[in-house]
Amino acid sequence: MKVRVACQFSDTPDKADEMFEVEDTGIGISEAQQGLPEASEEEISSESKTHLPKLLGILEREFVPQWELINEMLMMDEVEIFAAGLEKVAQQYNIRPLAFYSHALCEEAHLYDVRKMENRLAGFPQLIQHLKDLQKE
Repeated sequence: MKVRVACQFSDTPDKADEMFEVEDTGIGISEAQQGLPEASEEEISSESKTHLPKLLGILEREFVPQWELINEMLMMDEVEIFAAGLEKVAQQYNIRPLAFYSHALCEEAHLYDVRKMENRLAGFPQLIQHLKDLQKE
């Protein structure tokens, strides 16, 4: 099943730069709260795996420093900007675990669900490790 993903919560979800489609992998509640999808071999294509080294470099250079600041001072606008940036990267590299993580974080920020947002942000280092593990497979 395809799911429309957008961080820009608007009444007109037809703007191509604001939305993209990803496969719904049926992420469970406990995994979603940790920011990690259920492990499966189908969660990332072979072609996408070839882009993981570049993606991981981008995440570590650009997004980890943002995450560190956001983790210290939880500001909704900054969380939404962070999540939107992750969504764009997920779309560019076709990385479903990152797409689902960023979409869930966007929704939590939009709904001002601080508890879930804090839990999801706490899972960001594990998401990066999960992507590193996928690279090794």
